[in-house]
Amino acid sequence: MELAERKVPLYICSMKVLQRHIPLLLWAVRLALGGVLLFSGVGKLLDPSTAQNFVETVAREVEVLSVFTALPLLRVVQGFAVLELVIAALLVVGIQARQAFLALLSIVVLFTIALGALYLRGEQVPTCGCFGAFGGEMTLEVALLRNLVLMALILAGLVLTTHTKKTKNGSLPISIFARQRTAPSGEV
Repeated sequence: MELAERKVPLYICSMKVLQRHIPLLLWAVRLALGGVLLFSGVGKLLDPSTAQNFVETVAREVEVLSVFTALPLLRVVQGFAVLELVIAALLVVGIQARQAFLALLSIVVLFTIALGALYLRGEQVPTCGCFGAFGGEMTLEVALLRNLVLMALILAGLVLTTHTKKTKNGSLPISIFARQRTAPSGEV
């Protein structure tokens, strides 16, 4: 049987192509989420007032989260902003990416629950304050949809992370700390 006559199922070919591109896909997901977090964290540090108003509304309306009312809300917002920046740095650099994805998923799920609770109660919130000084005012429905997209990206990142081999120093292959493999002399 000649090679031209031999047929390989399409799903096997597509899986091989996908396997080859997993590091690149993971890098794109990491950069996209890291960019969103960088934008969000810096925006909240520059102007925490809208996020502070949102946290206050959520803490007042959702009894489970009323623990936040005992804390200085400005510090809560600043703490989340710094946490976002740390997670953004981990994602962009490519170190501890799985843990960064899990931490980010926890944060997004928490805020999605808060947004959903306000939506189900019929609350009118002008903005969630997610991007602070950079605006991004949106309705609760749009914010919920945005969070669902973020969760899908985070889950994709987690799946891709589990299918990516790490370098010797524990970083992901496309990382500023990953060593580029050089061919020994005589190899092309």
